Amino acid sequence: MAFRDITLFATRQGQKTKLINTHLFDRLINFASLDVTALLQELKTRSEGLSSAEVEERQDTYGVNSVVNEQRMTFFKRLWENVRNPLVVLLIVLGLVSFLTGDISATAVIAVMVLLGIVLRFVQESRADHAAEKLQAMVSTTATVLRDGKRTEIMLQEIVPGDMLFLSAGDMVPADVRILSAKDLFINQAALTGESYPLEKVASCTLEAGKSPFEAACLCFLGSNVESGTGTAVVLTTGKSTYFGSLASRLTSTQRQETSFDKGINGSPG
Repeated sequence: MAFRDITLFATRQGQKTKLINTHLFDRLINFASLDVTALLQELKTRSEGLSSAEVEERQDTYGVNSVVNEQRMTFFKRLWENVRNPLVVLLIVLGLVSFLTGDISATAVIAVMVLLGIVLRFVQESRADHAAEKLQAMVSTTATVLRDGKRTEIMLQEIVPGDMLFLSAGDMVPADVRILSAKDLFINQAALTGESYPLEKVASCTLEAGKSPFEAACLCFLGSNVESGTGTAVVLTTGKSTYFGSLASRLTSTQRQETSFDKGINGSPG
């Protein structure tokens, strides 16, 4: 079965949801078939890399090179999530019943329990998020690119289409890229294709009609990593426009549809 035919069956809805963006596959295949000169012209870039002005413009156009945009929970949203906890709701109901029956002492005790539960959970979650942010800041993953004709180390999130990228052993492939030069370059893409052995990547390749981009020896994908060797590449797509990003977005969309379906079946409010 070809990769473009991979589907996910939504068992409850009885419908097929395609996981693979065929338009993205066609673009990647087209990039793989172009010679270097035509490829750079297509991406509006050059061998000495992008300028700072071009990078800023492309960041505005394509956004951050991230598959998932993490948003910190706001104060009121976190508070609401704590209040709507089933145990808290149950205690509130019991407190109302106690108040209506004239049991003021029980009402006061329950009110204190609810208040303490909400405050303690709110503080603990806030501290956990703050600690996670500190840890994430300590672990910074970078890539080496060519900007303004100079080798520059930048955060992965700052990469844009058209960037000239340097790859070496141990590096993560930060986007979907086309190899321009390679020396004993082997890529592990088991997370994407399930292949147990690393694949050798080269600067030029030919791809027959109907084949998958994964079979192109000159393409590397976000979600893979460099096992050995070195190479240079040009960035084709970033963030959610990559194969991995497209797959993640479609899986998230499918999960949301199934969640909505479950709520409808169970009679829960949408």
